[in-house]
Amino acid sequence: MTLKNYSTAESMFNLLISQHDYSPFLPDSYLKLGLINYTQHKDDVALGYYKTVVERFPKTNASNEALTFIEIIYLKRSFSLKLEIHSQNKVSSKIFKIKVEKVIRRITRFLRFFIRNLIRFHLQNNVSRA
Repeated sequence: MTLKNYSTAESMFNLLISQHDYSPFLPDSYLKLGLINYTQHKDDVALGYYKTVVERFPKTNASNEALTFIEIIYLKRSFSLKLEIHSQNKVSSKIFKIKVEKVIRRITRFLRFFIRNLIRFHLQNNVSRA
């Protein structure tokens, strides 16, 4: 398999998942599928795979990695929002730029806090059900 042959790799991981319900390789397979889709800028698809890892395999190293990627995707989205706001408001006023940057920093901090607590809450509820 050559580097960046994503479709072949994706097919192989999907085959493994479909044929092996209880394989110890399942968490990493879902994680790799998430990574393949993230690399191809398919963030929503990648999020689905990462969430599957966290929900189905909460006590694995793959789950910890998936949580990191989930956070990265949400932070990337907030940064994209920052760039969009900045490009739409081409006002040269330094005061305006400073205010926008402060708001964006606050939103980013809130999103980090919210995402971490949401994930913790979700994990605690899933663990207590098991």
